[in-house]
Amino acid sequence: MHTLLQSLQKLGVFGCPEVESFPHGGLPSNLRVLRLECCRKLAANRPLWGLTRLNSLRRLDIRFSEEDGEEMGCSFLEEGLLPATLTSLSISFHPNLTTIQGKVLRQLTSLEHLTIKGCPELQGFPEEAPKSLKSLTISDCPNIGCLPGEWLPTSLSRLEIRRCPLLKERFREDWPKISHIPKIYISMNVRVIPKHFSWIRF
Repeated sequence: MHTLLQSLQKLGVFGCPEVESFPHGGLPSNLRVLRLECCRKLAANRPLWGLTRLNSLRRLDIRFSEEDGEEMGCSFLEEGLLPATLTSLSISFHPNLTTIQGKVLRQLTSLEHLTIKGCPELQGFPEEAPKSLKSLTISDCPNIGCLPGEWLPTSLSRLEIRRCPLLKERFREDWPKISHIPKIYISMNVRVIPKHFSWIRF
């Protein structure tokens, strides 16, 4: 694939649970977008992907399924697997994900958009996020109990929280941590909207 598809910039692999690896030679060096969905054996062999050599990669979207749990363990993104050029990262429906390693995110010095969706065992975030982060979406993560104020960078301009009941319960307490963010979407009702908001949706 590396030599035959040198001009390939976008690649999606969907619903291939028995595929274990990419073709010999790895992914094309010009690849900018990689999307994987319900490819449990391929995801389990992620150390062999060789993403760190893909200096053009900007977007990585990975969607799991309930059947992936046994092979995935409680972690997914280990240190040294992702290129620093990545600007968008999305992880969806990982059934066993309990934590996101802080070292992994700190290495993503260009990351602007982070989406975490449908991870029922995820309980929190690392102490520090990339200072480049502009957009954060958290959806369907019922065990996340709070947003650590130190974790939210000043660069963050958009925050979206959907169907996270523990975060909803702490909304008033955590409000000082997020009130500076210009654009906020939260799946709940509030009575007070700060005057400086340029955009907010409930």
